[in-house]
Amino acid sequence: MRVYNEPCEATENEDGSPRTFVWREREYTVIELVDEWRSMRPWWIDQLPEPMDHEVRHYRVRASSSNGQGLAELEHHYEGWRLASILD
Repeated sequence: MRVYNEPCEATENEDGSPRTFVWREREYTVIELVDEWRSMRPWWIDQLPEPMDHEVRHYRVRASSSNGQGLAELEHHYEGWRLASILD
């Protein structure tokens, strides 16, 4: 697994899961949602006005691009989308 924790842009399905994402100027299409879960950011680190702002949605997806397919972990929270890691 390679950890990146870098911002990315994503389009969402109606349920909020990622449909496509762009990372490092390359577009990826989500072909399978492998897993999803939610967690909370540490409230003592980020002093946010609303408790729901601390929620992080995590998605493990199989995605394809012009270079092939792979597994990626994406996160979505109040700051937007991030590519957390790519699984080998």
